[in-house]
Amino acid sequence: MGKLRRQEVSLSTEYVSNNGIFGGQVTNQYPVPCYRCSGTRFHICRDGDDLVSFCANDACLKQDSDASKADERKRYAERQERNQYGQVITGAEKFMMGSSYKHACLASWVASPQLQNEVNLWMKDSRPFLLVMGNPGTGKTFLSASVLNLLFEKKEEVFYTTHRRFIEEIHKAIEENKTQHSVIQKICDKRFLIFDDLGSATCTEWQKEMLLELIDRRYSDRAKTLFTTNFNEAQLAEMLGDRTKSRLLDQHNAILQIWTSDKRRDPEYKNT
Repeated sequence: MGKLRRQEVSLSTEYVSNNGIFGGQVTNQYPVPCYRCSGTRFHICRDGDDLVSFCANDACLKQDSDASKADERKRYAERQERNQYGQVITGAEKFMMGSSYKHACLASWVASPQLQNEVNLWMKDSRPFLLVMGNPGTGKTFLSASVLNLLFEKKEEVFYTTHRRFIEEIHKAIEENKTQHSVIQKICDKRFLIFDDLGSATCTEWQKEMLLELIDRRYSDRAKTLFTTNFNEAQLAEMLGDRTKSRLLDQHNAILQIWTSDKRRDPEYKNT
């Protein structure tokens, strides 16, 4: 309805009063009555360079609101990435994390309320890094998949990789006569980065420099980045160097430690 009346509204702005309502203005003498209730009281709102009108009758407003929400749901469904069978894919599928993480979500992450609350806070606040340290089998990769699926569903710019994948991508780029910096740039361009299993690959001095460059870029940009690792603070310094450790453990980051038993040994445990 609003879009159909743009031209009419533009031609009748002299009828608009100075009472601001719903981010716009209201008129009691609209020249064209509502086709549903025949009322002449309309809300006038700006849409870019245009003006759009909505009948001020409560029933008509609800009808317009419901139609707008339905239209948005339709557009959202059309934007979803789908597989060859037309099924909507998740972030875990997109980045080939494995079928067990396809529907991972934070509600299913087996963790204490305190840990769950800290992750939810980090998703909303300004802290750049979330570093999750813990033993193998404590749900760190499930957490990564849960955050990835959530961000992917929201159409956020997100990239997922592991330590091994990152090094492999750099080697592949060099074989294709590209620079390692092109890989780092591609990753750093994303608003969100999920870097799983930090420290899981053997690090040469050159590889340490590549990791430092990536982490330093994200750190300098204060870009949202989730890191998971099986190492504690001392092991991170030994494996990656003090400079990288310093950026990961900055006081302005969120740091979680999960030093519990391997849940994969529990036959009732479903997360991995």
